[in-house]
Amino acid sequence: MPTLGKVPLLLLLFLFLGRGTRCASLATADPSPRNANNDDQNADTDDLKDDDEDWRVNTMIYHILPRTFQDSDGNGVGDLQGIISRLNYLNEIGVDTIRLGPVHTSSLADSEGDVSNHTDIDPVLGDFNDFEELIHDAHNRNIKVILDIIPNHSSTKHPWFQSSSNDENSFEDFYLWADGKIKDNVIHPPNNWKNAYSDVEGSAWTFNMDKRRWYYHRFHEDEPDLNLRSEDVIQAIFLSSDDYSRASSRLNPELLDGLYMLTLLLPGQAVTYYGEEIGMVDGDETLNDNTYKTPMQWDDSISAGFSSNETTFLEVNADYKEVNVKKQLDDPDSNLEAYKKLAILRENPIFVHGDYELSTVENTNILILKRSLDNDTCLTIINFGSAKATVNLTEIYPNLEEDLQVMLDSSNADVENVNDDDNDDDIENDAFTLDGNAAAVLCDKDDFKETTETTTIGN
Repeated sequence: MPTLGKVPLLLLLFLFLGRGTRCASLATADPSPRNANNDDQNADTDDLKDDDEDWRVNTMIYHILPRTFQDSDGNGVGDLQGIISRLNYLNEIGVDTIRLGPVHTSSLADSEGDVSNHTDIDPVLGDFNDFEELIHDAHNRNIKVILDIIPNHSSTKHPWFQSSSNDENSFEDFYLWADGKIKDNVIHPPNNWKNAYSDVEGSAWTFNMDKRRWYYHRFHEDEPDLNLRSEDVIQAIFLSSDDYSRASSRLNPELLDGLYMLTLLLPGQAVTYYGEEIGMVDGDETLNDNTYKTPMQWDDSISAGFSSNETTFLEVNADYKEVNVKKQLDDPDSNLEAYKKLAILRENPIFVHGDYELSTVENTNILILKRSLDNDTCLTIINFGSAKATVNLTEIYPNLEEDLQVMLDSSNADVENVNDDDNDDDIENDAFTLDGNAAAVLCDKDDFKETTETTTIGN
């Protein structure tokens, strides 16, 4: 009899998502345009107040980097109006919440990470009118917006750093300052700490001529670390962490559907980094830390439909003619279509409120996620191996209902034809076979409380 083993859930999620969680806050700007009447503003605010207080628990989050999602004015850089123009797409794929990458003014010494003004919108992306329009239009589609905050560091051009380097009161300890060492009449950094850039070997300390002291920077020299031990800093900013490359570049891209079945059908939030629903991969290695921030691939036109300009903020991936939204919307067996079906499936009560159990099957590369609620059961089965595998589900789950059907299978699988010998739509539970790198979701359709909501196809 196969034996079951516990799966390190956090490790699995880390390997797949691999994307550190920066601090995020719910957008609190007035969600109505400035020229809207007060009744509209109050109605929109009341809608937010009436929302389920626990919306954060199961929300489906889509992470957007504004500069590389959609360019609206042809200058080669994505912007807020570009995001507004794609809100219908986010509705179509089931997004509940947008996690909006940094929109604050930045000197772009290190992508958008070196914020020079935490209270303004970068003019390259738009202005506050555009921001409020985005919030308003998103709310009209029942999409919430949370903002990325990068609290680990600021720009050297930030007023805080300028004040700190000039020893102005209340800003002296906003950053990490230290005296250097003098050896052979040469000033050296306080210690041998290195910055985090793998492509540039350098000290984590830079000498400031105004203050005549060294400041610490884990990353770029134009990104001095904030002193998170300072109560003044903590009152304004929280903790941060790093980003990682795309799932299809780190892992076998054939497993993408199965991995999304796992993460979207587990309890809790589901987070998707833009473009991963279509299997986008990292860009050219010469982009360094920007390799996983290339423009969204919408279609096979100029610049992948991201911009009307052939020259873009970051170079578009070379595979955009084959990997893009338009092509996958027209393909019922695409990654995107599987993702859309999962977005609807996860709204069912069994995936929102049900218990879960993760198991592996000995001598196979099979992982099974069991979700159960009352007398209903659904199994998500993923074959992480390259070879076809067969498992006796009845032996593993003795109380499993006999009549299970395929609710969804991965784009590289043909589960029904392989497992339904008598063409009655029921799966053979005692000998369930799954191709290599394939995945499927099995439920009893008679008992399964299917979601009645439908998605609307937009731009």
